[in-house]
Amino acid sequence: MCYGDLEPDQARGFFWGIVLLILLPPALILYIGGHVYFSTRRHDRQQLLVDHAETLIERHQQP
Repeated sequence: MCYGDLEPDQARGFFWGIVLLILLPPALILYIGGHVYFSTRRHDRQQLLVDHAETLIERHQQP
């Protein structure tokens, strides 16, 4: 436990520790949310292309 005034190095470390603890959780949530969002969009776009290709193949095979 620290008593009294903090040395400049201690104060700087304390400040950056608090900043890290405040900013890290939102950054992780945004990263994970963005990953899920863009993965879902990529999957939907790929599925749309597959469906379109299957439709074209079916049309081409019909006499």
